[in-house]
Amino acid sequence: MVARKNILTKLSWMILAVGVVLTGCFSYYFYASGEREFQGRFEMETNDVLSRIESRLERYELVLLQTRAFLLQQKKLDNEKFQQYFQDARFKEKYPGMQGLGYVRRFSPQVAGVDVTSIVHIAPEDWRNLRALGFDMMTEPFRRAAMEKARDSGRATLSDKVTLMQETGVDPQPGLILYLPIYGKVSPKTTEDRRAQLTGYITSPFRTYDFLGAIFKSMNRLRFNFEIYQGETRDPSSLLYAHHQDLKQKRKTGLEAALVKSIEIYGNAYKVYFYPGPEYFSPVTHWAPLVVATLGILVTLLLMRIFFITQKQMDAKDEFLGVASHELKTPITSLQLQLQMARRSLGPEATELPEPQKLLKSFDSSIHQVRRITRLIDDLLEISRIEKGNLSFTFQETNVTELILELFTAQAELIKAAGNSVEFNLALELLAVCDRFRLEQVILNLLTNAVKYGAGTVIKVTLTGGSDRFIISIRDHGKGIRADLQQKIFEKYQRAEFSKSISGLGLGLYISKQIIQAHQGSIRVVSTVSEGAEFIVELPYQQV
Repeated sequence: MVARKNILTKLSWMILAVGVVLTGCFSYYFYASGEREFQGRFEMETNDVLSRIESRLERYELVLLQTRAFLLQQKKLDNEKFQQYFQDARFKEKYPGMQGLGYVRRFSPQVAGVDVTSIVHIAPEDWRNLRALGFDMMTEPFRRAAMEKARDSGRATLSDKVTLMQETGVDPQPGLILYLPIYGKVSPKTTEDRRAQLTGYITSPFRTYDFLGAIFKSMNRLRFNFEIYQGETRDPSSLLYAHHQDLKQKRKTGLEAALVKSIEIYGNAYKVYFYPGPEYFSPVTHWAPLVVATLGILVTLLLMRIFFITQKQMDAKDEFLGVASHELKTPITSLQLQLQMARRSLGPEATELPEPQKLLKSFDSSIHQVRRITRLIDDLLEISRIEKGNLSFTFQETNVTELILELFTAQAELIKAAGNSVEFNLALELLAVCDRFRLEQVILNLLTNAVKYGAGTVIKVTLTGGSDRFIISIRDHGKGIRADLQQKIFEKYQRAEFSKSISGLGLGLYISKQIIQAHQGSIRVVSTVSEGAEFIVELPYQQV
């Protein structure tokens, strides 16, 4: 038994270890799955942002190409034609975020090796754009660098971050300008030819928050924040755009971006820093590992609980089998001894016949032991019937007062041998519909317990009637029952005290409770240690 307990203890720790390991594995799996899902979704959506920026700039380049073709077809271009062209093309409606469209003319000769230019036409002619009219862009280094690059390459070029002439002191924004060079009728092939044949530029200025905000306005609500910086340095002076106001606070706290991407547009390098917002994370993805871990721990603890309960039941069963074998062996040994003594006294080896009184006493003792064995076997059979649902009942009108008196009279020798006395307080002629045999079985169990645990004390038996129920109470003044055992003693194989000096299998009260419940009644105990115990049976007069 000790070896089995050691094995069961090891098994319980194995269950705990396996449960913890499996819980950890599954939690990590869900965490890793969530991370992969997050990274994949985040990568896809951030790529979409970059793709939209590049696509929008390509569309604006097409506007410049279309406008250059329009200008080359004009023999003479005046401001009215330029404004009408811009209005008819509906550029402002089709390309939101575009600050305007301008024509920059190149003048000769150069001043100190630098072209002289002027914005001669700009549309639409709103108050912001009119501030830029006549401005020589070659006088500002960032604009000049972009214009010279466009002139020498023959392709569209985007300036570095600038402050547009359209800006005022109210709500200023970073600016970018897209340039497309215009040459004569024949396209030049070399850099020298391009410099010589350059007549001007088509330009489109952008206020970055208006321009990029228009792109993202057409998208569903972004679930992440991001910042766009020009160049490789993450310096406030190179910030072009910050999506969401709280990013300024994030920069102050030094929070690292979850994803950093580089993008090159018209040969210019940009860094984009992405931060997933709180609403980006799915609650299921976020909580799944924690839920799995919690459930895993609960299941592990539940399995441990079941295991310990099973182990406890097996221990109780082992203890019951030990008690049962002792309870059966004791009367059988006594019976065997009585029969051996009787045989020797009556056998051929006896020198004289035994006295009749001695023989009767021996036979009475043998009959008592047989009854004891019979009762133990009956209890085991009753348990089997209860578990199979085959416990039978025959309900009939019964004089409960008479039943109690007859039973205690029949057990007078048992009561006297234990040194008990009985005090009755019984209602006269109390009649009820019940199974007489089963009710007698319950009362006998309670009487036997009172004699066992309250030997030498007064046993008080009370029978009282109410309006629709009656109460049987049997009280002893013995050892009493601990509070923590007062519910358990009505379970199988449970006793108020496990002692070799007190016989019993721990089945009597369990059987009694099943019988009382079948009568739609109740049974309970009220007890204080060292002051005895009172068992109270409450039953209805009629069975429904």
